[in-house]
Amino acid sequence: IQVVFPTTAELKQIMSLPTTPSFDRMKVVANGEKFQQIQQLVEQILVSDSLMDEAVDLVFKTHPDYEHSPDSIKRYVLSGVGPRGGQALIRAMKARAFLHQRFHVSREDLEAILPAVFRHRIIRNFEAEAVNISTDSLIEELLSEWRKERSQ
Repeated sequence: IQVVFPTTAELKQIMSLPTTPSFDRMKVVANGEKFQQIQQLVEQILVSDSLMDEAVDLVFKTHPDYEHSPDSIKRYVLSGVGPRGGQALIRAMKARAFLHQRFHVSREDLEAILPAVFRHRIIRNFEAEAVNISTDSLIEELLSEWRKERSQ
């Protein structure tokens, strides 16, 4: 999710809203026990070995010192996605598969969720900042190369 700063009018409206939440308008849709049950179901979603290998490779390819990283990553990234980011990717892929009522993760889940998971985990270097290279453009190039490799 990318959050852009509001306009002057939007900011004024936001700042005039009450700062205390109104709990009487909230509707309970699930309790802690239900959330734990859902988490347990999501953990059981299957990830094939080949898709896990692709996810691992994509994490590695966010690192500038990895020999198979795209040139843009090598040039504009200071620090890539770490192991916990890789775990977050797998969890998010499983959650997406669950929401689509599937018992296994697909490449579409990987492709759909990766930008949101990687966006704040890739640290750009000074040169990227100076020439206004966005993290999203780096991720798009990473995914573009991944798509090309898959099609060969």
